[in-house]
Amino acid sequence: MEHWQVLAIGVVARDAVNVANDWTRLAGACNLLGTCSEMLDRTVEYLKTRVQFGRPLGTNQALQHRIVDQYMQVELTLACIEQSFEAVFGGLDLLASMASRAKARAAQTAVALGIAAAA
Repeated sequence: MEHWQVLAIGVVARDAVNVANDWTRLAGACNLLGTCSEMLDRTVEYLKTRVQFGRPLGTNQALQHRIVDQYMQVELTLACIEQSFEAVFGGLDLLASMASRAKARAAQTAVALGIAAAA
């Protein structure tokens, strides 16, 4: 029979789990940001090297506008994550809301870039 040591119970345990989940959400947002950055870099590289009709795809103005939109989404996600860390480490008790906001923003960006990269 194993012996378990209880570290916390009740409200203390619940609060510790909630904080751990919030930090996990923020870490997930950071992970998604890295994925988005990589997708964008690979897409830009593809547009620079892929040639159609004797010209690189990247010279197409419509594709340039799409890339700028994607770049802005990645930058907005980065700003959201940075703002989350600044708020938390600045002493504000906003970890739960900021982590959720950052994760939602990062997930939205990842889905949009994934769809655009596949198109």
